[in-house]
Amino acid sequence: MKIAIDELDSRKVTPDEKAFFEILVARNAEAVNGEIRNKKQSVKVALTKGKLSIEDIADILDVSIDFILDVQKQIANS
Repeated sequence: MKIAIDELDSRKVTPDEKAFFEILVARNAEAVNGEIRNKKQSVKVALTKGKLSIEDIADILDVSIDFILDVQKQIANS
């Protein structure tokens, strides 16, 4: 997000345009973060059920095995 805002600073945009784009970038970043939170929650549920392999969970939820392993570590540490 910082990179996008810095890019706006380097271009000739009005303050209103800059504010609009900053809001847009922030909304998009929040949407991505929300999707990640949802995926983590889905992984946690799948892991605690214990019926699917890590590979199956990654395939079904379209995430990497490393993502699954990170969530698994978070569960173990909590």
